[in-house]
Amino acid sequence: MSDLTVLRIDDLPLLYAEVEALEIQEMIDTQITPHGNRTGLSLGHLFSLWICYLLSQSDHKLSPVEDWAADHEVLLKSLSGQYGLSSKDFTDDRLEQALDYLSEEAHWLGISNGLNRRNLEVYSLDPHQSVRLDAAPMQGHHQIKQGGLFQYGYSKHHNSDLGQLKVKLACVDNALNGFGYPLAHLVVSGEQADDGLYIPLIAQCEQTFAHAAHQGRKLYVGDGKMGSGAIRDYIVEGGNDYLMPLPKKQLSETERAKAIGSVDQLSYEKVYKTDSSGQQILVAQGFERVMARSYIREEKTYDYSERQVFVLSSAYAKSARAALDRRLGEAQQALSQLLTPKKGNICPKPEQNWIRKSKSWWLKKASKTSW
Repeated sequence: MSDLTVLRIDDLPLLYAEVEALEIQEMIDTQITPHGNRTGLSLGHLFSLWICYLLSQSDHKLSPVEDWAADHEVLLKSLSGQYGLSSKDFTDDRLEQALDYLSEEAHWLGISNGLNRRNLEVYSLDPHQSVRLDAAPMQGHHQIKQGGLFQYGYSKHHNSDLGQLKVKLACVDNALNGFGYPLAHLVVSGEQADDGLYIPLIAQCEQTFAHAAHQGRKLYVGDGKMGSGAIRDYIVEGGNDYLMPLPKKQLSETERAKAIGSVDQLSYEKVYKTDSSGQQILVAQGFERVMARSYIREEKTYDYSERQVFVLSSAYAKSARAALDRRLGEAQQALSQLLTPKKGNICPKPEQNWIRKSKSWWLKKASKTSW
């Protein structure tokens, strides 16, 4: 009777089946031609099996992969059909070298577009597709090196003592199930400003849509940092549309107030919703205006119209009024106690004495100032 070996397979066959279905191995080996002296497992097979490790172990470190491959060597050979592989194919040096190949922009974009082309064949794209763009800083206790990925920058978490990197992500909307499909992304060092990342990311999205043979107009949705004139002009030049709140630099408080004051509130368009009791509740009201814009390309001027929508949210207005009333109440209470004697504090003098003291202080200050 021959000896039997019992293998613990866990989730590896399922993970490898998903990697195989995405044709990751074929895409990588097609896109990347390694150095002629490189031997052993191909980059495509290496990454396919390494992805299984990443998903199964939830560990991104390089050093433990070799031991993991040694423990599952028989199973990895059976799954991949690469019976010549060994744990030495997964040393940290070889993995780091593989990442160097993958990090080259041409290689990465080619593989990314290939994956998206395959996935978007079964993904329902609307004729007028919406794409949402946003950035997320990732902070950590990493050593900050010149030219490194982790750098000090503005922190949304108000912790500027930690280095960070930024991930800029573009996701495609799906009205059927609300699922956002990740279409393209950028990973940059943490000191870079968000507004400089929109145009490169939108360009990646356009390349992906072109590979998927989607030629319809797209609506690019972002926050106020996407509102610069250069970004808006770039989107329009590509035959697409945009939606974002305009920052004060693009539409000042004075211009906003002037626009709002020029429209009678009675003429606002109103949006209602029906509550559980059947009552109509005002959700928002506002108005729209059309402004002329233009941009110059190759010494030629192009004109287009921009719709600006002014919206007053009922819920937001209610919360803003409540916050203002609370702050006014706190200020009134503080003023009422201003002249109340307290233990350990000197009671302020009457208003006339404060004014007289203030004038004498400014006269002394002015006499000491050299003009």
